[in-house]
Amino acid sequence: SNLNKHFSAYQCPTVPVYDKDGKAIYYTFFGGIGHYWFFQSDSQHQVYEAATAQGRNDGLPFTEDISTVIEKADGSYQEYFSPSPIPGNKLHGASVDFIPAGGGKFMPGGIIDLTTFSAGEKALVGYVYGGIEATNPLPVVTNTGTLPTNVLYKVFLTRTPSSGVPASLAHEAVGISN
Repeated sequence: SNLNKHFSAYQCPTVPVYDKDGKAIYYTFFGGIGHYWFFQSDSQHQVYEAATAQGRNDGLPFTEDISTVIEKADGSYQEYFSPSPIPGNKLHGASVDFIPAGGGKFMPGGIIDLTTFSAGEKALVGYVYGGIEATNPLPVVTNTGTLPTNVLYKVFLTRTPSSGVPASLAHEAVGISN
């Protein structure tokens, strides 16, 4: 009840990581559909603005943002987004799951155990395959602009401090549903 989640409102790949030492769980979300966005290419933003001006912004655009929600042991939450979007500014991630690679880095339930990583160690933890690809954050023409994709991303985790950007700096997708 104390989390105002900005990104990834619709089902998308989620990577859960447990940090016993930091007493937190990190949930990283890849793209999908959200009520907030940060990254858009110039052409994507032009379509977003045109659809909004025409009254066709439903407040839930496809996004290329990678975000992380941190749940602390005290019940508090923080949300950040990556300073880099999905490679190639692709609007991927909707209606697809994270596929764990398995191995000794996982706890029951597919949660990655951060304590199994050495400082600076990089390891393949899983994959994102398929789902929906959107050509623009909002459709140019109603009910168009999405297609199934067979793209495959390898997901790596490195135990190093990151430079996440506070979610409060994202743009709200103010649309007709707001």
